[in-house]
Amino acid sequence: MRGLRLTSSSLRASLIFPVLKTLGRGIGWFFHLSGEGLENLSALDPPFLILANHASNLDPVFVNLFAPSLIRFVASDSLIRTPLSHMLFALMDIIPITKQVADTGTLRGIFQARRDRRIISLFPEGHATWDGTTLPLTPGTARLVQALRVPVITATIRGAFLAAGRWRRRAVRGPVSVQFHTPLSPDDLTTLSPPAVEDLLASRLAHDEWEAQKQEPLPLLGPRAEYLERTLFLCPSCLSHGTLRSSLHTLSCTVCGLAIQVDPFGFLHGPIPFTTMKEWNTWQRGTYPSLLSSLPEHSPILSAPASLLTGPLRTRPRLLSSGTLSLHRTHLRLTTPSGNHTFPLDRIRGLNIQKHERLEFLLGPTLHRIAFHDPRTSAYLWYFSLHLLKEHP
Repeated sequence: MRGLRLTSSSLRASLIFPVLKTLGRGIGWFFHLSGEGLENLSALDPPFLILANHASNLDPVFVNLFAPSLIRFVASDSLIRTPLSHMLFALMDIIPITKQVADTGTLRGIFQARRDRRIISLFPEGHATWDGTTLPLTPGTARLVQALRVPVITATIRGAFLAAGRWRRRAVRGPVSVQFHTPLSPDDLTTLSPPAVEDLLASRLAHDEWEAQKQEPLPLLGPRAEYLERTLFLCPSCLSHGTLRSSLHTLSCTVCGLAIQVDPFGFLHGPIPFTTMKEWNTWQRGTYPSLLSSLPEHSPILSAPASLLTGPLRTRPRLLSSGTLSLHRTHLRLTTPSGNHTFPLDRIRGLNIQKHERLEFLLGPTLHRIAFHDPRTSAYLWYFSLHLLKEHP
């Protein structure tokens, strides 16, 4: 790389990168990882910015395996809340961000990486897709890209959602590819308005896993339906929520007996009007709000066994109590043998879902993490319900 200044950050990166890349090759082998447009990546010298669609928790590994040096990823600060993960975070030079909360420290880290002439990467959707289609970009992405004044290369990750998407508890073998597009120069971006830049980036990052599967089907090896209920929470037959259960290649409703089969390419088969998770998710997001508003006023909307962990931001939260978590129209409540913990919805901020489907939010300066006891519980259903109730109390 021409003109690289060996700062302490870049020196550490040059030492750790060969080790991480060697370890990452095992992941690449498992997923039959392939790259396209690598000439676009090799044509650039740092600093530059990589923007990619967010399909799975393994996306940083997939992208970095094709990079010429260690990338400084912007990633959730939930990854630094244990001593081991904090050490790995430091070794990988990751820039932490607190999701759903304004974080000037993240911006300082990004601009420092530019001064250090590093490769920077972020996933501008903010979190991984629920159904295999690219989400809207987070506000401010265009202005950040313009302010950095470095070349920008967009990348499309295909196959990761089906093989290792956030709904899965364990990844299955399936082909994954990363396509790097033609770079955009700083001049390409600064001559456009922020809305035009956002539209340009959104069009480049747009990806529909299901349309790609229809055009070029990629097979999956392993259980195809396991943990689908983490994303698909509303039964299209009886309209019950939280009653779907998966086993190997089948998703069934425990109330009405509906049974859906998932084929080797991820498509759905059964007495429903959908063939993809995208279609099902679009339907449930449109249908559930009216069902939610029609539920009895004083009865719990959702209920599940869970543990509550609390602590300062960017530290490991400690177990406070365990019991039954219930969602009501104005509050969350954890009922335990020693008493209740109640959280008014209008005081909750920074609501998000972290790895392993943990629900997190801030109440004042304190982080609260909800860990559901049943790994099949849909944190997405709780997250969506909370957003609806906060927006329309």
